Amino acid sequence: PIDPMLTVCLLESEKYGCTEEILIVIAMLQVNNVFVKSQRGAKTLNKMKFKFAAQEGDTMTYLNVFKFFKENNKSRSVCKEHLLNYDVLCQADNIMKRLTSLYKRYRKNVPSSNDDVAIRKCLVSGLFVNASYYHHTGTYKTFRDNFDLSIHPSSVLVSERPKYVVFNEVLGSSQNYMKDITVIESDWLLEVASHYYINKFVGS
Repeated sequence: PIDPMLTVCLLESEKYGCTEEILIVIAMLQVNNVFVKSQRGAKTLNKMKFKFAAQEGDTMTYLNVFKFFKENNKSRSVCKEHLLNYDVLCQADNIMKRLTSLYKRYRKNVPSSNDDVAIRKCLVSGLFVNASYYHHTGTYKTFRDNFDLSIHPSSVLVSERPKYVVFNEVLGSSQNYMKDITVIESDWLLEVASHYYINKFVGS
């Protein structure tokens, strides 16, 4: 089953004209370990990983990876060359096909868009409660309850400090990490989820 927040993103996607991209992102969020370890070490993996990295965050990076996979005809050898997990991407592709089939039962159109702002706003429409901002103390704090969070070490944003983000989940150990991050603008929270943020200090 898909997380209810991601379901909201999908239901809102036609309005933003990016249903295909949201279907891909949701499919990619259902799988793990898109990249495989290199025998040449972590530096080689990171170098390859950042070839796909988007400054807009992990979700947009997943979109880049999936589109690359499809554009190269789901080639196993191309995946191996770029340290991509062929089996996992095939799994994501199958999930995406099933989701698309289910979606088409209720709605005919599956619009597509290259507008990253539209895609990210659509993600905000479902993940708005998972918004956080960079605090001067060096951590991120959620708008919802000022909960302290850090960027997960696997994120393409681990060396960056975007001011506002939404995340898909939190992984807790000795530290609480945001995972599957999307970079946003603070005013999108009021634009997309004014019912939730109208009484909150979005400009923190």
